[in-house]
Amino acid sequence: MKKTEKVKEQEIQNPESGLLHDGINFATLTDQIKRERDFSRKSLDPKKDTWRNRLKLYNNQKKEAEANGDPLMFTVFQTVLASLYEDELSVGFNGTSEGDYEVAKNIEQMAESDRPRMELDELEYDYAWNACFFGRSYMLMQRFDRKAQIPVPEVIDPLTIERDPFANSVNGKGRDRKGASRFFGIERFVVPSELTEEQGFFNVDKLTKTPEEDFTGADKDRQARADASGRSFERSQTELGCNTEYPVYQWFTHWKVMEEEEIEDPKTGQINTVQYENVRKVEVWLTADLKTVIKFEILKDYNGKHCTDWPIIDRPLYPTAQDWDGVSIPDLTEDKQRTRAAIINLTVQGLKADLFPMYIYDKRKITNRNDLNFAFNKMVPSDGEVTNAITPMNKANPRMDMVSFVLDTLDQSAQRATATPEVQQGMVSGQARTLGELNLVAAKVDTRFTLSMKIWGWSAKRFWKRWWEQYMENMADDIDEKVIAISGVLGTSSRTFKKADLSLKGDPDITIESKIISESKRAMKLQSFTDISSIYAESGIINLTYQARKHFELAGLGKDEIEMLLPPSVDELVAEGENRELSQDKTTSIAEMDNHQVHIMVHARAKQTKALVAHIQAHQKALTIPRDKQIAGEDPGLTPTSGAPGMLPQPGANPSAPVGSVPMAPTASEMASGGGAGSTPGGAAAVIPGM
Repeated sequence: MKKTEKVKEQEIQNPESGLLHDGINFATLTDQIKRERDFSRKSLDPKKDTWRNRLKLYNNQKKEAEANGDPLMFTVFQTVLASLYEDELSVGFNGTSEGDYEVAKNIEQMAESDRPRMELDELEYDYAWNACFFGRSYMLMQRFDRKAQIPVPEVIDPLTIERDPFANSVNGKGRDRKGASRFFGIERFVVPSELTEEQGFFNVDKLTKTPEEDFTGADKDRQARADASGRSFERSQTELGCNTEYPVYQWFTHWKVMEEEEIEDPKTGQINTVQYENVRKVEVWLTADLKTVIKFEILKDYNGKHCTDWPIIDRPLYPTAQDWDGVSIPDLTEDKQRTRAAIINLTVQGLKADLFPMYIYDKRKITNRNDLNFAFNKMVPSDGEVTNAITPMNKANPRMDMVSFVLDTLDQSAQRATATPEVQQGMVSGQARTLGELNLVAAKVDTRFTLSMKIWGWSAKRFWKRWWEQYMENMADDIDEKVIAISGVLGTSSRTFKKADLSLKGDPDITIESKIISESKRAMKLQSFTDISSIYAESGIINLTYQARKHFELAGLGKDEIEMLLPPSVDELVAEGENRELSQDKTTSIAEMDNHQVHIMVHARAKQTKALVAHIQAHQKALTIPRDKQIAGEDPGLTPTSGAPGMLPQPGANPSAPVGSVPMAPTASEMASGGGAGSTPGGAAAVIPGM
């Protein structure tokens, strides 16, 4: 069965919009996209205008020269942003099928290496800033740098986005994607040289500028940011030559495509072509007038199937159920900042009025008003008695206690709404508090920010899934290689990965956890583990090697540091070597001197095969031999399996040696021939000594 697909040809309804490319008519498609854009603008333009005004309020660059601005929004915003940005979302990968353990570890190493190479720290700042200011932020995960072999994420400006007004998020919620956006567009400015044929662009010579009177959303965005920063905005770029930018749309929508499927008739063996129509996700680039298509692509996932998700990751800050926008920091602080600024300016005007008092004078006695202007040693004539010739005017004095109360109330209201008390802002509390109260406040603040980080974990999980998918889409089998540097206690080493080293049998299970939460959990586990270990330390039933490694892990040491402090035992190394054979369903024998418990634990990580099951059963049976001999009245001797439970004896150890003595390592010839390592060349069946 062979599948191909092509875009269904449509009748040209308008010659001006019916541009043909490779026999495909896009007239109907461009008409649909224009209606989608107009539908979006009618709903979202008022909100975008509000956002643009808030940009001016954020840094107060456009306030009147004689006025005083209040930095409430900036202070609260930066406090929340700093707390969220300081935390870090760690990522872990797990396979969903047997034998995926090593591949998942490879992916984790790749992810850690890619963080700085993708410059994720800067992208995360913009990603977080947009979420705090607009309530939801967007990252496009579509480009892949084939030369550097790395995905290229891009943070999208929310002011340039057109989207489905009735959706609750970009890709919906739940496995059925309820509430997903039906269409999604990005307004961009591009230089023609950026749009190459290798990227799938055509008709680049037909790029046009929008009329001067037709401001696009991207134009308004640029002007709003210029106004907020106190810069002038120059729209015309006619003198820039090859650097001239042109407005374009990158649009994601659904469109009907005609698909063909070749099916072999089981009776006659004849190949029949069946055509049918399907609605698919497509990506379309258009000129600013939405009349000319310059790129068209049917979106597919890494398996070559039609994708179910848009390649855009969205991140909300304070989401509202069944709603796209949720709540942002400016939503909670704009009105309070405006009110505080108004009160502050009125108060300043009142203070100025007190410094420049007003007077009432009797114009029958002082006939010339200019006589009252200030001058040293000035003599002012009066026609009559000077008593009551001039009197200070009584004015109402503002209640400064009420002014202070209102300002503090507005400030505290914003602090409560965003969990940013004065201490969190880096200021001394205005009210004396006990250490217990401050600790309680800090704990509750962490709880509020932990909620936001958990919410951001949703988008982080989608980000890393899309990151992995891009490697699966773009790396060629057995051709492309990715070299990463791995830093350890012994220095930096390099490792090369091919696509097979990163390929799982299904989608990976991804775990996301914030640094603050994971550190808190680790500290609690360390304390609990230490308490339990101290209770059973003298019991003789504790696996001391595992206890030590777990203790190092909970103390925050890395895997390489732990292995330097407590290297893998010979049994572990031998079992790891056996895993490679057992994963290929090749049988290996067990040795009498094997530490069977250690072998069983290591073998649990191997791919499930018949040889593995038989091998583990052989180890389990060997564990019962000393007990069976004791029941029969025989002296089993001091074997590794009957020695002290806390020890991990090595192959080749003297059974009569004292517990805890250092065993002799097998020789090179023994290791090469399998002697002392518990394996027999040639894939012999599992053998239990003494059976």
